[in-house]
Amino acid sequence: MKTKLPIVKQDLVKTHHHLISKEERKEIEKLAKEGLIRIVVSPRTLTQGIDIGTVIRIVHYGLPADVREFRQREGRKGRRIYLPFTETIIIPVSTWDRKLIEAGINTFRKWLDLPLENVFFNPKNNYVLMFKGLFKVKLNITPSDRELKLLRKLRLIEKEKTLFGERYVLSSEGLKVWNNLGFYEYGPPYGIKRVLIEKSGQQRLLEEVSRRDFIEKLQPGCIDPTSDSVVTSIKGRRIILEKDLSVALEEDKAIRDAYEEYYYIKSAKWMEKPDLKSDYISGKLSSQVELNVITPSKGFGRLIEIPETIYWVIESRNPKVVRSRGEYRLVYDVEKVRLETKPYGKYVDYTYGYLYELDPKEDTESLKVGLAFLMVILRLSKYRLPLRSILYYVSPIEYPVKVMALWEPEPAGIIKSIDWKYVEEFMETYEPDNLTEVLMWAVDYTAVQTMILRDMSWEEAKYYAEKALEYIEEKVKIKIKGIGEVKVPKPSRKYKTLSVDITKAELGDKNIYAIALYDGENIDAYSFSLSRELLRKPSELTILADKLSEYLKDNFTLIHYGRDRELLDLRSLSTLIKLVLEKFAEENNIVDVYEEFKKKIGVEYAPLERAEEELGINVNRIVGFKKLREEYSKSLRRGYSAGLENALKEYVIANAKTTYFLYLIITHISKA
Repeated sequence: MKTKLPIVKQDLVKTHHHLISKEERKEIEKLAKEGLIRIVVSPRTLTQGIDIGTVIRIVHYGLPADVREFRQREGRKGRRIYLPFTETIIIPVSTWDRKLIEAGINTFRKWLDLPLENVFFNPKNNYVLMFKGLFKVKLNITPSDRELKLLRKLRLIEKEKTLFGERYVLSSEGLKVWNNLGFYEYGPPYGIKRVLIEKSGQQRLLEEVSRRDFIEKLQPGCIDPTSDSVVTSIKGRRIILEKDLSVALEEDKAIRDAYEEYYYIKSAKWMEKPDLKSDYISGKLSSQVELNVITPSKGFGRLIEIPETIYWVIESRNPKVVRSRGEYRLVYDVEKVRLETKPYGKYVDYTYGYLYELDPKEDTESLKVGLAFLMVILRLSKYRLPLRSILYYVSPIEYPVKVMALWEPEPAGIIKSIDWKYVEEFMETYEPDNLTEVLMWAVDYTAVQTMILRDMSWEEAKYYAEKALEYIEEKVKIKIKGIGEVKVPKPSRKYKTLSVDITKAELGDKNIYAIALYDGENIDAYSFSLSRELLRKPSELTILADKLSEYLKDNFTLIHYGRDRELLDLRSLSTLIKLVLEKFAEENNIVDVYEEFKKKIGVEYAPLERAEEELGINVNRIVGFKKLREEYSKSLRRGYSAGLENALKEYVIANAKTTYFLYLIITHISKA
């Protein structure tokens, strides 16, 4: 905006944010009160109760998801009785903004009339405890027992010998944490520089951004809405280089390739005129950084956000008619274009997080719908939580293990403080309406699209929200514990049972498979990679086929734990394996232990490691779902799979053994 004005008028426009010094912000506020600045652009800092006085117009470039923040913004205008009028302008820039506006004035007013979101403050939360403990160690004061316990758990302190005995000092990680603790976010108190390379080739410095914005929004290939340009590269890991979109299309292959795919989607699939800039300006084209979030597994700990993939998200201009919940609706097609650019960096923070192993046959897309609905319920319940106060993640289908994660972007200890039983009861009686869906758009637009395109009813959305609650409340744990002590015989080959476990991980242009066979005494594990072209089949497939044939001849029963899809995939890789598995099936010698276990125990879902833990099954597990997820994240980031292949093999070995024990348990229960 500023650069498009004549030079003599450029000082009439200023920006006001936390990366500007306090003195400079005060000067901007003073000049605005005096009328020497006519436009102030601010992400949030100006809404914090600052009285400019003569503001008559608020322009909302995008709407906040919180009513509280909207009212705070609105509260900057009309603060003098002599002002003749005030005005509000809303420019929708995201799907959520547009959905709220499209819903009509009555829904908009209903949103405005919602009770304001609560501010959840817990002075005893572990973030405060961590800060106090670090502060005391820095001052050479002995922390309290609780503080010491937490700092030791996080490995932020270590003992140092002195002339007078021992004392606690900050470890290298503790020193790093102390230096990075900040008011707005975890990280250095300075920003990441941005440089715009203009059409003329000249370079122009842009406003600095925070490290979190760099990781989450400004990776190579991302469109920067503050400069209407595209990020093309990162220089020295601390300077973001941007170019005008038209220049980037000419000079950068990854941007050009993405444009070609965009062109195909628009012209060939949707029969629309491709116009990149017009789609961007109208909010039909945006960029998205897909993050791999490594959360604490059970409570307070370190959170790591790693950018994995950059997408352009394209929405069609012309809607299509679909039937959803008994009525016809207009919806817009959405496609993602993956950019072949290299992501940079990671963002680290300390917060509350929880990781849950999912049922092997869980419908992860429907579970996302349930979680989005659950977040809206938390907003409308007595807790009145802001929509983004709890974030969630559900692993996509191509991941080797299904997991769900919850975490708090601001570490307040909300998740552990919620009475989930009350939430469940509130949800049972709640009647969804038009505003419910609009709020879900603010939480997760992909989940709402899934709900509409699958024609899911509100009852189905509630069902999956209740399922998410069951994972959170660990209800399966309670039910499994109710079966009491079960004594089973020692695993042996004489039982003629072959336990098979299979998992697959997608890494770039190849799939990595790991397969384990356990007959009660002997364990065989195989791992191999297959490229998408499948030019040459690995020798492991022939060895595996021979092994399975031997067990078939010896009349073994093949058992697995919810691996129907994986076994089907395995059949497609080898004709001989396909024939052997078909023969097992013909002779009724394939048992899905997962289905049998659910029937015997009386549960709707049963994650394998949860059952293993609750029943006290000891298989000397080296790699569980948490560690496997971390290894997969590392491999995605680094692009190679040596560590991942070993982790996959250890994972399926433990799974095959646990499956064998569970089969012995349900066999014993059946006989009892």
